[in-house]
Amino acid sequence: MGTGFVSCEICRELKTVETSLTKHGWEENDRLLPAAYRRLVEVRVAGREDEPRSPRYCPLCGTFYSYESRYEYFANGSEDEEELRRLTGEEARAWLGDAVVDSFPKPLFSPLSATVVDEHVVVFSTGGEDLASGWGANAVAILGEGETLLVDPLVAPVYARELARLLAARGAGPVRRVVTTHHHTDHSVGASVFAEAGAEVIAHADSAARMAAEQPALLAERKSAWPVGTLFFDAVPAAPTRLVTEPLELSVGGVRAVVRPCGPAHTPGDLRVDLPDLGVVVTGDLVFHGYHPNLEHADLDGWRRGLEALLCEPAGTVFVPGHGAPGRREIVEAQLAWFEAAREEAGRARADAGGDGLVERLLVRFPDHRLAAVLPTAARVLALGT
Repeated sequence: MGTGFVSCEICRELKTVETSLTKHGWEENDRLLPAAYRRLVEVRVAGREDEPRSPRYCPLCGTFYSYESRYEYFANGSEDEEELRRLTGEEARAWLGDAVVDSFPKPLFSPLSATVVDEHVVVFSTGGEDLASGWGANAVAILGEGETLLVDPLVAPVYARELARLLAARGAGPVRRVVTTHHHTDHSVGASVFAEAGAEVIAHADSAARMAAEQPALLAERKSAWPVGTLFFDAVPAAPTRLVTEPLELSVGGVRAVVRPCGPAHTPGDLRVDLPDLGVVVTGDLVFHGYHPNLEHADLDGWRRGLEALLCEPAGTVFVPGHGAPGRREIVEAQLAWFEAAREEAGRARADAGGDGLVERLLVRFPDHRLAAVLPTAARVLALGT
């Protein structure tokens, strides 16, 4: 605790010590605390309300601060001062006690790691498996000469802005286009950050319709939930500006990219992005590598056809999945094997226990897979499909 501010979009806007000074009648000379201060959470500690300073907490990275205000009255007007001071983890515990510090939720923001597939292809992911970490979805940057194509800009504007920061640090060109491979929020909501900067947002027409129908209520629910609402405080539904139903070829600063419809499969409006000259295919959620697949909106037969089409790509092709590490054809074969094993287990569960226990069977069959939260839905879908 206390070191996450380096990559936290709230805390990196705050110095170790920030002060303000306001004088009545001299407003033009006021010095205010930075706007990021208002995104800190006030901490109330029972029995310590009268202390001159009070704690503040960053919900993104878990850093604690002390806040103190002083007010003085003078004949020619009042004067207000504030001080905000960043605390180390040891300082927070010494002041507030372990019980108070440990009662706060774990930091929401998960650092993004980068995997370089090719000099033109970089994959960013939290590697997580919950909502706060975007369920570990992959964002894929295709780096051309002087411009970038971004595929799947993650679950919230907070993460999209971190993507923008990391791309700038790499010297990447501006993001001119964004592709969302499907309508699920972990692959699309961050698009608004790049759209505001002028990027074109590309999606399948069916995917765009589902974004418009489903995301307003879903994001409103997340904004009102503590503590995850902090991630979604400025989230808006993804709003594609270019809809596709047929293959679309693009040039990304000299890198050829083909946006190719491949659904209904994982969802009714799936896209994949082929980079034929690089031997790379960005699969979206056609492939989950080391993660249980989400079958919430799946067409199981279409999904299998989509995977079989991937296996027709040339030997040596690198596949970048929607979740998990990139790999070659073995990760596509592993996804097909998951479906076959799940079908077998669904049949056994139905024969042995009238359909009950499928989630437990899948956990035993795939003990190393992440994202077990999707299995109850998967079990219902698989039970209907057997």
